[in-house]
Amino acid sequence: MRELLAGSLVVFALLAGACRGERAGPLSHGDLVFEVNRLDRPAGVTFDARRNRFLVSNIGGRAPDEDRNGFITAISADGQEVDPRAYTTASIGAELNSPKGMDIAGDVLYVADLDRVIGIDLETGRAVLDLKIPDARFLYDVEVTEGGAIYVSDTETQAIYRVHPGHGLATRLATEGELHAPAGLLDAGSHRLWVAASDGAVLMIGPDGTVETFVQDRRLVGIHGIQQLPDGSLLVANNRTGQLLRIDPQREIQKLPIHSRSPGDFVIRDGLLVLPELGSDRVIALRVDQLMPPEESR
Repeated sequence: MRELLAGSLVVFALLAGACRGERAGPLSHGDLVFEVNRLDRPAGVTFDARRNRFLVSNIGGRAPDEDRNGFITAISADGQEVDPRAYTTASIGAELNSPKGMDIAGDVLYVADLDRVIGIDLETGRAVLDLKIPDARFLYDVEVTEGGAIYVSDTETQAIYRVHPGHGLATRLATEGELHAPAGLLDAGSHRLWVAASDGAVLMIGPDGTVETFVQDRRLVGIHGIQQLPDGSLLVANNRTGQLLRIDPQREIQKLPIHSRSPGDFVIRDGLLVLPELGSDRVIALRVDQLMPPEESR
């Protein structure tokens, strides 16, 4: 119990520090493709392909509070059109308290929100799932695999759940090995999952539930988002230090020449890295090739 409480304090401290509204540090490499400001503690981004837009979750208050202040912003793929409050507690008919990671299956947006997974029909704008997971405490990310499986991570209780919307339930994965505060999730194919573990590791969960530590390093303490770059390497964002780190297939870690203010759960789409910054209340978009070393971006 003491370890659990300590883990909770770490997560809350990271997000609380990210929400003080401090200005973002300068971008040291590459130009912005677009930037959207005046958000409210943006935490996660996903891409709505059918409507050619990015969706951004906004905590809209303190991360652990059930205050109904969360909302989702819609941004066109070119960053020119913004609907700041496209989905709110009032509009969807379900509570958005502290929405963070999101993903889309079919026409339903799944959102991780404290101890609940919310499903929003993107055609009607109404909630079609409001699933409370009894043992969950701090759900962070949602990942929909190519096979249609839906997973959600719980950073506080060291758990990953599989969500079954048709049955209105979630089952905890029977994993073998330490999860180290799982945050960001990424489909690795062949029924495997990459996990950005905020205690300082990138993990691989196999189809049998076996947890393999792909890499563990003090520079990874505080990582949340995880995506794969075109060359097969992994990109993780450190919410605590503001660093973006590339991990190549040989497990070498490289700090990229960009500093972000408390980056959250980002997405890579059509050559763009779209990154929420909790600490500066904005979302930025950068070209992926501009983040790579010159010899690798040619």
